[in-house]
Amino acid sequence: MNLKETLGKTIKDRRNELGYSLDKMSILTGTDKGHLSKIENGKILINAETLLNIAKVLLVDVNYLYQNTEISNVSKSEEEILYIYKNLSQEKQNQLMVYAQYLLDK
Repeated sequence: MNLKETLGKTIKDRRNELGYSLDKMSILTGTDKGHLSKIENGKILINAETLLNIAKVLLVDVNYLYQNTEISNVSKSEEEILYIYKNLSQEKQNQLMVYAQYLLDK
């Protein structure tokens, strides 16, 4: 399985554990049902904002969603980035996510 498929399966499995339908998940995350379906089926890669919303609704840390992917083995610099992120205020975290998404879209 590739990253998109593994991440999608983890999201779907957790959603099912909580007993959430795709419709309920769509309402709770504010994400279109079709878009969620594509994410869960590994058809598209999720953006940071949607990932954070999904993790929040599924009552898990973002790291949980990546636990079975090749991303689960993070480098030292990735650990440092995570440490910095976790020590920012919520407002600064949001600003960082917007900036990171901007860089990805560039």
